[in-house]
Amino acid sequence: MSYIAKIKQSKRQIAGILMTVPLVLLVLGVILPDLPSSPMLRDSFWAHKIDPDQRYDIVFTGDSRIYRGIDPAVVDSMLGSKSFNYGFSSAGLDSFLLGKAVKLLDPAGKRVLVIGISVNSFTQGSLRNSHLKSLLEWNSRDVWIRKHVYPSLTYFDPYAVSDIYKLSRGERYVERYHVSNGYAASYKIPLDSGSAIPAYADQFRHEMYSEEAQKKCIDYISRLVAQDICVVAVRVPVAEEMRMLEDEFAGKSFEQFRKELEKAGAYCPTIGGSFVSYDGSHLTEVSAREFSRQLAQQIK
Repeated sequence: MSYIAKIKQSKRQIAGILMTVPLVLLVLGVILPDLPSSPMLRDSFWAHKIDPDQRYDIVFTGDSRIYRGIDPAVVDSMLGSKSFNYGFSSAGLDSFLLGKAVKLLDPAGKRVLVIGISVNSFTQGSLRNSHLKSLLEWNSRDVWIRKHVYPSLTYFDPYAVSDIYKLSRGERYVERYHVSNGYAASYKIPLDSGSAIPAYADQFRHEMYSEEAQKKCIDYISRLVAQDICVVAVRVPVAEEMRMLEDEFAGKSFEQFRKELEKAGAYCPTIGGSFVSYDGSHLTEVSAREFSRQLAQQIK
């Protein structure tokens, strides 16, 4: 075969590949089941969270119970406010997290900071705020791409074999990312309100509850109140077994926490009702919206 013939053959092969790849992608898009959670939207969600486009009347901050448990859209519909969910996985309630949350408040707005109080937020592991700090390491170009390009690429969400296996068994961990306000609506099929408890029990066997961090948090809240920032401290509902486990781990220091928060000037609403947790730690989408509604009513 001559050199020219080889070049022509190579061109035909390349053209065949270029024509085949879109067809393969189209077929895969048709036959593969829909993912319950989009990796592309997840990255866009976190990029928006660390680089929001405006300032807000109300900012919610804390760990995953906050970003999965409070829907700003529900709050805003009741209060006529602009709010944002600045929650992160395994977040510790220190001046680093709270300081960044405060900077998102509009100086001319209502200036309400809602802090999700959890026992886990005062363990040494959470106080590292590893999740938030890892996100802040993204460079500005990557953040922009994740914010503005990734939402258009959800068709190319990567699949894992484990994803297809779980879906074939009827198992789903649904996460709907509200990239504009920082809320992730979540639920699991099948629901298991005790599935997270063994992991927490194991963590508590290897961690210590930091009363020093708790005191520093109270002192910081006192300074915020002195700046005319309305601080609301709320404990997101969990499964009863989880609450008992956490209370036992923290001991009496956490029982006094509410009183100390109120002395510092924070408003600590009591929100009752029947709420459902899909794993013992996080609220289902329906319960999160109801919790948000009741919280908005208390703030009002």
